[in-house]
Amino acid sequence: TGATGATGATGPQGPTIYPGVGVAYSTGSTWGTSYSVLGTGTGLLSNVSPTITSPTINGTSTQFSDPTNATAIGTAPVIYSGGVGISKDVYIGGTLNVSGNVYISGNTTTISANNFEISDSLIYMATGNPANLNDIGFVGHFNNGTYQHTGFVRDHTDGIWKLFSNVTTEPTANGINLSSATYDGLKVGSVVANNGFYSSNNYTGTYSDGVVVDYVTGSGRISVGPSDGLTIYNGGVGSSSLLSLSSSGALSLGTSGTGNAGQVLTSSGSSSSPSWTTISNVSTNSLTGLSSATINVGTTGRSVQANYYIIDTAFTINAPTGTPIEGQKLLIRLKDSGVAKGITWNSIFSVVGVTLPTTTVAGKTHYIGCVYNNIDSTWDVVAVGVKA
Repeated sequence: TGATGATGATGPQGPTIYPGVGVAYSTGSTWGTSYSVLGTGTGLLSNVSPTITSPTINGTSTQFSDPTNATAIGTAPVIYSGGVGISKDVYIGGTLNVSGNVYISGNTTTISANNFEISDSLIYMATGNPANLNDIGFVGHFNNGTYQHTGFVRDHTDGIWKLFSNVTTEPTANGINLSSATYDGLKVGSVVANNGFYSSNNYTGTYSDGVVVDYVTGSGRISVGPSDGLTIYNGGVGSSSLLSLSSSGALSLGTSGTGNAGQVLTSSGSSSSPSWTTISNVSTNSLTGLSSATINVGTTGRSVQANYYIIDTAFTINAPTGTPIEGQKLLIRLKDSGVAKGITWNSIFSVVGVTLPTTTVAGKTHYIGCVYNNIDSTWDVVAVGVKA
């Protein structure tokens, strides 16, 4: 039998399994060869020394005490370069800084803070909303004697954003039950919209393509709709229409109807409804035996035509009565009984480039056109004609 050969070199030290809670406490010897651990359980420790300063171990937990706050990975008193899996709850007493992304799963994420700040300018909600089955928005709660929710939510059932309160049921994963909602007011400086729908206090009909504007509550309303036309009311909710223009162009005025041909809409000068008025005040008179005629031009400034027939004696046309206005028109039509008669004109009739007739042409119709001159307080005669 030959001599025993030399002993080979010792191989590298493998992992050390020890009782305790995962990290050995070095007593001064090389890490992994001499340590003291209290507690129960089994930990697996590599023989490569981690960066740990002054750990403290007691019977229930492993504690590392170091006053240094970490502001980056390189400044931490404990550095671990691999991944970490934690199967139980974690409590962090200081600030948590995460340089990567954060993925949170579960049914509820609760944040308890006095201020919640996000640097992104957009909040992206309802990612992956399948087939538009979820409401989108934000909800808060308050208690004014009744616990309830308020919020601003897009209702997935109709696609309308709704500002609400008075919802006592809790939101679900799909949204919020708005069956008991009270819709709140919204105060803004102005609103720009492509179309609108006013669904409350709409007393002119149901609009599907129009808008009702209550510009002074209780004092006046205007409703507009492409298929309903334009309606103006002289009061608030429940008042009668003052003026309406249908989509076909028909014009009506309250209870005064649509008026007759040749009429205009005139104000009464008071708070009562305006009325339909005939454009011309036509006065046809037979002046047999009369020696004078007085024309009433009214007070509205509308054009007036006065017709005088069967003039059988010389007569005078007096100054018109009423209250004429600047530019008002007056047309006088005269015809004698077949015998020429003398005509005397009041001095208020002032000729402009024409000659007033002082005698009729027997059996002929005469036209005298006048315009009121408010500066000179005269009826300026601008046209005189005799029918051939």
